[in-house]
Amino acid sequence: MGTILLILFIVFIVVPLVRFYLAVKRTQKHMRDTFQNGQQQQQHSGRKSGWTKAPSRRRKKIDDNVGEYVRFEEIEGSRPNSESNNTSKVETEQQIVDAEWEDIK
Repeated sequence: MGTILLILFIVFIVVPLVRFYLAVKRTQKHMRDTFQNGQQQQQHSGRKSGWTKAPSRRRKKIDDNVGEYVRFEEIEGSRPNSESNNTSKVETEQQIVDAEWEDIK
């Protein structure tokens, strides 16, 4: 009876614990190898780790010397509220209604 309990204990408790331990160790090794490979690639690419200085400012595509400065001038009578004598006649159209609305109570 004692040997059967010992065999069951080993099969159902010890073996799964050993498998779990080996899986965790395998995952840790994989993560460590991946991290070390990433650092080696970073060193070869010339990228610095940590904080870097602010990105350099881009130059303008069009030089400041290209083109001219145009001074704004206000022309009389160009305002929409100007009080000039407009003799043109404005006709307004009736609003087109495509559906009649009814409030739902």
